Amino acid sequence: MATEKGKLIGYTDEECKNCGRLRVELWENGDKVCEKCNWNQDRGEYDFAMYK
Repeated sequence: MATEKGKLIGYTDEECKNCGRLRVELWENGDKVCEKCNWNQDRGEYDFAMYK
């Protein structure tokens, strides 16, 4: 899947800082976003850019 974030690289094996799930994905642009709650791990806010 390609979005404005680039391509999805894969899971990081990190717990989400917001919901605690092990569903953090690394994107080509360097963003790490939880697949389940859309929390951007670095910016500390919800990231809905992939839905635009």
